[in-house]
Amino acid sequence: MKRLASMVLAGLVVVVAPAMAEEITVAAPIQSVVVFPRGASITRELAFELPAGESVLVVDNLPTGIDTSSIRVEGIAGGGAEIRSVVVRSGKTSDSGNPERVRIVEAIGELRDQLDILGDDLNALEAQRRFIDNLIVEGPGGFAELLGGQGGGIDQWQTAWEAIGAGISMVQANIRQVTLEQREIDQEIDELLDELASLPTELPHLEVLIETAATTATEGVMSLTYRVDNARWIPAYDAQLTTGTEDQEPTIELVRRAEIVQSTGEDWTDVALTLSTSRPTGGTAAPDVDEAQLVAFDQEGRLLAPAQAAEAAARDDDGFGMLAGNLFIEMEAVADFGDFKADYIIPVPVTVPSGGGTRSVRITKEFVPVRLFVETSPRLSEQAFLTAAFTIESQAPILAGRVNLFRDDAFVGTGNLAFANPGEEVELGFGPDDQVRVTWTLVTRSTGQRGLLTRIEFDEREYRATIINGHSRAIEITVVDRVPFSDDERIVVDVLPETTEPTEEVVDGRRGVVAWTYEYEPGETREITNAYVMSWPADLVVYGAN
Repeated sequence: MKRLASMVLAGLVVVVAPAMAEEITVAAPIQSVVVFPRGASITRELAFELPAGESVLVVDNLPTGIDTSSIRVEGIAGGGAEIRSVVVRSGKTSDSGNPERVRIVEAIGELRDQLDILGDDLNALEAQRRFIDNLIVEGPGGFAELLGGQGGGIDQWQTAWEAIGAGISMVQANIRQVTLEQREIDQEIDELLDELASLPTELPHLEVLIETAATTATEGVMSLTYRVDNARWIPAYDAQLTTGTEDQEPTIELVRRAEIVQSTGEDWTDVALTLSTSRPTGGTAAPDVDEAQLVAFDQEGRLLAPAQAAEAAARDDDGFGMLAGNLFIEMEAVADFGDFKADYIIPVPVTVPSGGGTRSVRITKEFVPVRLFVETSPRLSEQAFLTAAFTIESQAPILAGRVNLFRDDAFVGTGNLAFANPGEEVELGFGPDDQVRVTWTLVTRSTGQRGLLTRIEFDEREYRATIINGHSRAIEITVVDRVPFSDDERIVVDVLPETTEPTEEVVDGRRGVVAWTYEYEPGETREITNAYVMSWPADLVVYGAN
């Protein structure tokens, strides 16, 4: 066998095949599809028989949405055959492509022919009725004279009107019969027209013409591959957490799924489906603690702060009142990790109709060991949240997607998985952990002024978090809180000695956000104190302390 050359024509071209070349329309069903997070690659397969000489193989009814520059044709055939060119043209729209449409159109034509014949019959019957009507009104001269002037008897008159009556009855019966047949045919035509309207509308389509040449008659197989945009797959996950016991370590069962949707204009029926990754970014975790930057205003509401704060205020049409509410919210960056590739081959044929909604398929299932810890932000919520951290052990990355969360067989909600490469640790929040009890107390707060010559405003606060581990096993618990800060040297923030020394002073790069992380034994209780004093000149107004 000889491998035929692969040719491609960039762009859509309307061509005329060589005058002497025979066009051979071949069936080319879809055999395989590779779906990307955006777009898909379609491969059709066509078996062919070529006579000696030049021939043009025609693959028709391709959707217009294909990327014509992506068309590739390869094949295997007996010796002495080659592909000379591959071109694309607009397909001819006609009813001949749909046998059902042809049948209905022909049936409607036959019924309309019958209507024409019945119309002729009806015209003839109407003429007969008009003749009888005229005969009654006027009659032939000899007929009236015969019955009247020559003294015809009553029996002749009776014979005459019986004959006329029978004629009228016969004509009327025939008219009724023809009219009934017309009505029935009209009804049949209406039903066929409804059937015709229900058939899929023949849409514009493309044809691929493969010009070949063979020294002798031969046969073989070709593949036709092209890309389409109106298809995609979205990663989705099921994460089943088993929290374990004193004797059993916790684990996660992670099921990867794909939700596939396509509106390419052609159904994928029993195809070999491959899902390819390229670029892959939460609700059930503890809320983030924002920074609390202090800024100062004078008694008249004018901003007294470093240049960067002044510029921020200048951009705010609502003045310092808006600053107090929104200045301290940090924007999060959206990262583009570039292209990463992994293929998932679905082991059984799959059908995905065009425009038929979403088809969900399972990709893989893996069990991975997990590290459990608890996080709480008691200033914002006296609720602890259970988090599971695990490392991707498969060779494929985790694509960003929605995840259904289950804890010890109970559904706890949905979350989001961020993109992660193999070997990277992933964290998933599994909702509130009622086994960890948290209380948050403002122990003391003192405000006022001090100083003789220079009056200083101060605000001193002491907060305490009490944490109780109600689990039957040791677990790591992190408490997150904040200490205000300022870039204005006139505003001073001092941490008081009562403060429990944090284990982390800049959490996730957020200034002033601190954390205390400890391993809590079963039943253990800890108290964590966060105490600080803020001071500034009395002629300033400071916002952002809370």
